[in-house]
Amino acid sequence: MLHLFDKVYITSDTSLDIHFDRVVMSQRYGNRMLDALDQVSYGELILFGTSFEETLGERSFKEFIDSLEERVLKTEKKIIIYTDDKSFSVFMANWYKSTFKNISADAAWLVIDSYIQKQTALHNWRTVSTSSNEKPFSELTKTQFVEDFNNASSSGSVNNISMELLLANYMYNQTKKTELKESLHKILERSLKEIAIEVKHSYIKNKNKLLFPTSAKDEKFFTDSTLYKDVSIGQVSSLANTVDIINASEEDITQFKTIAKLLFQDWDQFKATSTIIKFLDLIDVVRKNTLTDADLNKVIQFEKTSQGTVRIFSSADEEKINVYFLDYVMNANAGDLAEYELQ
Repeated sequence: MLHLFDKVYITSDTSLDIHFDRVVMSQRYGNRMLDALDQVSYGELILFGTSFEETLGERSFKEFIDSLEERVLKTEKKIIIYTDDKSFSVFMANWYKSTFKNISADAAWLVIDSYIQKQTALHNWRTVSTSSNEKPFSELTKTQFVEDFNNASSSGSVNNISMELLLANYMYNQTKKTELKESLHKILERSLKEIAIEVKHSYIKNKNKLLFPTSAKDEKFFTDSTLYKDVSIGQVSSLANTVDIINASEEDITQFKTIAKLLFQDWDQFKATSTIIKFLDLIDVVRKNTLTDADLNKVIQFEKTSQGTVRIFSSADEEKINVYFLDYVMNANAGDLAEYELQ
């Protein structure tokens, strides 16, 4: 899925899941759900239609987006917009014209094509919330998108948009720094929580092995400390999170870094200069209320130069981040990003 803003995402109708609050723009699925299914699903069908135009009805695109933003603020629940290929093309054409000041069809297509390549490669990957035998957006072409883009119009800016777009804008003109810092702070916190969970998982799996480091066999630390707040291992999701990096004591954070580096180097055989060891030091950045300018540059530089599978985002965010476009932004010269200047 592709992150749009706040807790609102868009993805192909090939992965439709009735257990999420959702909007459905689809020739196949844009219909009212059977009452029997509605009673047993966790999610709510907010709006539906067989096309982009039918789903919006009399609403303008801005009114539609504003209504989703208002709902998210009220419910604090994720909303997923499920679309077929045609509705996705129309929606994204309107979205990018409303998001950027002066973007061309080619520049907008680069973002979408990067996303589709990533979705195709990670189709049914283990971090994906739903699976399908159909490939997403297999019929969408650049020709179709350019036509829809030329017919779309701007309807005003949106707050809290995806990190990749904030970063592209920042790398071009150094603006919207506060919003980028806030977005990166959340992403980094989830990523470091995942690292903390992996360290605990290593303890749980290996604590009875004779060669497991003695200093890492601290039952109380892993089950009842200011960092690890429960016996269960938990997960990054806020619904099952048992790790508290922000409010943990300095003593427990210091112990965590010592144990983590010990396990990664002596148990997992990573070098002291490996990316995962360097990443652990970002925990001190995340524990601040806000990132400083130096922190921001440090995080960007880390993402640019990280090796292996360690990125600034967790596997929990991998499904949502347009990673190929993120890489394009990281590798581009500032002048090449002019068309991604935000409204």
